[in-house]
Amino acid sequence: MDLENTQVRKVIEKLSKDFGDNFFIEVPAAGRLEKARRMLFDIVRKNQSENFVITNDIYYPNKEDAVLQKIVESIKEGSKIEGGKSENNEILYDDLYLKSGDEIKKNFENKEYSEFYETGIGNIEKIVENCNVDFEFHHFKFPKYSLPENVSEREFLRNLVFEGIFQKYLKKSISNAEKLRLDKEFEVIKKEFAKDEIAGQKLKRNKNSRRTVKK
Repeated sequence: MDLENTQVRKVIEKLSKDFGDNFFIEVPAAGRLEKARRMLFDIVRKNQSENFVITNDIYYPNKEDAVLQKIVESIKEGSKIEGGKSENNEILYDDLYLKSGDEIKKNFENKEYSEFYETGIGNIEKIVENCNVDFEFHHFKFPKYSLPENVSEREFLRNLVFEGIFQKYLKKSISNAEKLRLDKEFEVIKKEFAKDEIAGQKLKRNKNSRRTVKK
């Protein structure tokens, strides 16, 4: 638990730094996620932050449909649905339905959580008010990262991927097969970027030509 808490704190600190006031911690209302909820509220309390929001994951509309989610998970995992009690029993999935406000509030009734509930619900409106999105197709709005000197974006991405592999799989080196697979994936990314850049240039030229005709 302490290790998980430390890792979560590091991720939250990074995202808070990257996105500032636009970053909100998601606190789940699902009863089965009590452990995660307690950990997140502890982080919120220690950081004295009000940037968190209460959420309720919805995988199916009604509570009695939980068995359908169990079937989906069994298909994904390639496992059998057991008739008796098992680790894959539907109790794992019976809290992912569309709840009423009162049902959600029940999971925050104890004194430890009640002080956070109103703030977390109120922040939903704050997020909605900030979501004024106007999509511009073929115009990228990716976050801007400061690149090391004389390093291209693609080279920087490639280095991050390799570093991530070493950290995730605790490897000191990777096999030729793994390296070839990564190179293949990067070639796909490179081609897709090239296609989007060409499409964006064509769209821009078409817009300019229409403006010229109108004049």
